[in-house]
Amino acid sequence: MKFFPKNTLAHWNAAPQTHLHDLADLPTEVFSKSTLEYRKNCGQTSPNDDAVTFYTLNHCASVVRKSFTENEPMPAWAQEIMATYTDVCMKQGERMLHYILSITTREMRHLKTGSTPAPVWSKIKLEYGAKAVDYLKKISSNGNETVAVDTYMKEPPELPVGHYAKALSYAYHHGSWSGGYGGGPWGQVADAVVAYLTGVSSMEMMVDTAYTLAHNNGPIFNKGMMYTMYDNHFMTILDVQRSGQLPDLMLESNAMGVHKTPEAINAVNLLKQHKPHEIKGYVDWKLVDEMRPAADKAGNPNKYHKQTAAQKQPKMKTSSVTATPSKATPSVMTTLGGKKVKVTGTFQVFPGQVVNVVVRVEN
Repeated sequence: MKFFPKNTLAHWNAAPQTHLHDLADLPTEVFSKSTLEYRKNCGQTSPNDDAVTFYTLNHCASVVRKSFTENEPMPAWAQEIMATYTDVCMKQGERMLHYILSITTREMRHLKTGSTPAPVWSKIKLEYGAKAVDYLKKISSNGNETVAVDTYMKEPPELPVGHYAKALSYAYHHGSWSGGYGGGPWGQVADAVVAYLTGVSSMEMMVDTAYTLAHNNGPIFNKGMMYTMYDNHFMTILDVQRSGQLPDLMLESNAMGVHKTPEAINAVNLLKQHKPHEIKGYVDWKLVDEMRPAADKAGNPNKYHKQTAAQKQPKMKTSSVTATPSKATPSVMTTLGGKKVKVTGTFQVFPGQVVNVVVRVEN
């Protein structure tokens, strides 16, 4: 980032959180020790608030990215949005990585090692090593959730972290589990961190994915580590986000009980002031319902019918002024590189810089 001017998109787009990094060959110990240190002072944060902050800033940052070219000097308001979003990605990404590695280790205590088919163990041994097999069996032999995570933090497996995360994923997808524990849903949770560690997804993408992850009984944020418990507004946040309207929810007087975080409010107000056409200022609840997943709509097709019925969209103002058609740019003959050309119009490269559009004239 330091090689690009701080007032350009090039600087903020170079943030490591937005790029792919293959960390798979690093020792698991590097991550487990970091988790141990991190948990000493990290406290707990609200998954509701974090999701609102991340998704609202992500939306605002996308507006900035489409409004300026890579090396174009940006105004202070755009820099502020990008700086805040970059900081949020860093902090939330760090917490999320520690959290997912911890909870996927903890849930492994429910693996039924005795009834897990022998080919599963053979596959794990072949692909990720005998130490991966030994460690998974070690975790599953102790049913205590605290011991499982403590073991990971203080006695990590002697494996590359890519091997460890992939072994967890494979055991979830193919091992034997009791109803309500482990299995495919937890495999998808492990897959999210595998994708990040192996350079398939960025930290930004991992955070984005993580808020949508669910185990057998709901969202993953109910394990009492690093996050407080989510509440019934969490799904509303995801529904509104899916429709692309979280910035608008931040401006609604009735936000359906969703807490408006200071970072989100500040970014939306900056956008409202400088890019007002990007903000409606109200949530189209009919669109929220339409954008929900088919499986969710099957059980409750009109989840937000009360909000839709009460929707009061601002009336469009009409004007009695008749627009005057703009005149076409007159053709002007000139030369370019010693050749005759005709100027047929202009093209705005970005605000403040305009170039002529020309066509060559045959001699």
